[in-house]
Amino acid sequence: MEIINNNMDDFEPILKPNPVNIQARFPKDQTKANYADGIIGYGTHSTGKYSQNFGGTRNSFKEGETIMISVNGNNRPNQSANVEKTKQAIDTAIFQGVFAFIADNKTVANSYHNSGGEGIISEYLESKGLKYKEFKGVGLYIVPRISSTSN
Repeated sequence: MEIINNNMDDFEPILKPNPVNIQARFPKDQTKANYADGIIGYGTHSTGKYSQNFGGTRNSFKEGETIMISVNGNNRPNQSANVEKTKQAIDTAIFQGVFAFIADNKTVANSYHNSGGEGIISEYLESKGLKYKEFKGVGLYIVPRISSTSN
């Protein structure tokens, strides 16, 4: 298997014609929703509300989708379990052909309040080989395409 250059540096998701209004607490979260086909969001408070407004956390995905990730900040109920569920959903999404994930940018993800949630997920996405870039104030993680042919 080989990684195909899919112009990862040039990719940007398309603004949805009728984005889901997630009643965002922070503008960055509505920005993520404006470009997302669905959400991975386990948790309470804002994350729970965002997931509900999207119709629930996705557990199946379509090839080429961009998926929003929302993870509660530190010290929320079941934080560790929710981070692990998020990692599992990311693995499923990658396997099913999701093209990109849209999440907090690295500065926000690694802030004191978010380091135990989106900070861990940011590191996880990069450990899977995803390419990070800033996009409209949030973080975009692009999945490299894999070819099933070998040289």
